[in-house]
Amino acid sequence: MTITSEVSKTGPYTGNASTTVFAYSFKVNDQAHLVVTLKTISTGAEVIKSISTHYSVSGVGDEGGGNVTMSVAPSVGETLTISRSVSKSQ
Repeated sequence: MTITSEVSKTGPYTGNASTTVFAYSFKVNDQAHLVVTLKTISTGAEVIKSISTHYSVSGVGDEGGGNVTMSVAPSVGETLTISRSVSKSQ
């Protein structure tokens, strides 16, 4: 199936210790195609979060994207980035 959007990244969103819902604006055909990365600004350390353990996804299959809902809000001093990672095939 063809994915029509060239945009494959949303964010970074700045953490505020209360916001848990973050929008992404591109189509994904499987929730596993999303990569949610939390970065600590002071150190530059990045951690890829796990679906079901750290977040849930809505809007799978929708052209306009959907939302990632974090189980714990990113803290002040952290940023959250949502990107698409799909295996390339020909």
